[in-house]
Amino acid sequence: MSFEFTDREKLRVALASVLGVKLDAIGHTDLAIIALLAALHLLQLIPTAYVLLNRRHPRIRSHSPVLLTLMHASGMLYFVGDVATHEMMHPVGLLKNCIFVIVWLRAVLGLMATYSLLTTHATVVYFRNRSKDGAELGAWAVAAFALLGMSVNFAIGVTVSLLSTDRTVSFVTGIEVCQFHSGFKDAVVVLAWVCFLGLLLACAAANMLAERGDGEARELARACTVLAAAMVLHTVVFYRMPRYPANLAWRAAVVCCDQAAWFAAWWLVMGPALARCMRDKRAERRGLLGGGK
Repeated sequence: MSFEFTDREKLRVALASVLGVKLDAIGHTDLAIIALLAALHLLQLIPTAYVLLNRRHPRIRSHSPVLLTLMHASGMLYFVGDVATHEMMHPVGLLKNCIFVIVWLRAVLGLMATYSLLTTHATVVYFRNRSKDGAELGAWAVAAFALLGMSVNFAIGVTVSLLSTDRTVSFVTGIEVCQFHSGFKDAVVVLAWVCFLGLLLACAAANMLAERGDGEARELARACTVLAAAMVLHTVVFYRMPRYPANLAWRAAVVCCDQAAWFAAWWLVMGPALARCMRDKRAERRGLLGGGK
């Protein structure tokens, strides 16, 4: 996979020009963005591992650590699907399959999975706030909610995969881009928004029952706000500039905004609990050292 201006890339740009599309070549800027985002996702493994290892700590346990760990897994798939969908690298192998990249990697296993996992966490917070004694949902109930959301996502993915590419999205050989067919683009946007609105409703319900000072509900509200901003930006650009991935500046901006929103959502939900857990453990160590003296 080359990021140089090779003969193949020159031919690709020339063919696009013949078709009336101004295509910015895939180059070192795309590579730099991919490398930066990949490094951030790898670094994200450190706090995610810390959360998973300390999942029984009271500060972490109340923030659905297993769900947030799964969210990181979906975030990495979302990243791969995002850069492939936005034509930041030459498609090879499975990445030439537009349904796999756009529907499965970016949507079903990526963005929609993130929404479903956060919706499940919001549901956990809602039932905790609803309970007078702050009782938690059982592990099986949480798993059932998460599986329900993911099952809906998978059903959508399977349904789209069974449709003919003449009705959905197909790979255009030569210029190496995915072309949406009439109606399918609207369906993709609507499904993403429906999934996101489910998250908003769960988040709103959790906040309605939250008492003043309930940090978890506020953290969810902030995460939803950031994700909503990214969704609005993406939707506007998607319709106002249908061929925006052909423009280097626009594809870089949209991908960076998508990924920044995902990272912000994870840290807004788990970051405060992670910091408090680390402070508690530091205080415990100091207490043990002090007791030893």
